[in-house]
Amino acid sequence: MIPELYYLPEMFLNDNKFKFGSMEDGKQVDGVSLPPWAKSPEEFIRISREALESEIVSSQLHEWIDLIFGYKQQGVCIRSDFNIFLYIGYFVSLFLTLLYF
Repeated sequence: MIPELYYLPEMFLNDNKFKFGSMEDGKQVDGVSLPPWAKSPEEFIRISREALESEIVSSQLHEWIDLIFGYKQQGVCIRSDFNIFLYIGYFVSLFLTLLYF
């Protein structure tokens, strides 16, 4: 997640009234739809930060770092930690890389 999700409530609003088009049911796309438990962007950020800074997340953060950036990206750990990504997920970036080089 990008850092702005934890401190910038304005990013969930469409204050400049950009036209993002419409959904299949015809409803216009405007700001970000928040989950029902968040009554405002400020409340969403407050609750998200509380979760991010909680004891359970802090105690498991090193596992996530190893999974995303560390040794769990290679060898036996890939299968034992279910860290296998399908090649098709990288097709678009591979295609764009080949296109520009």
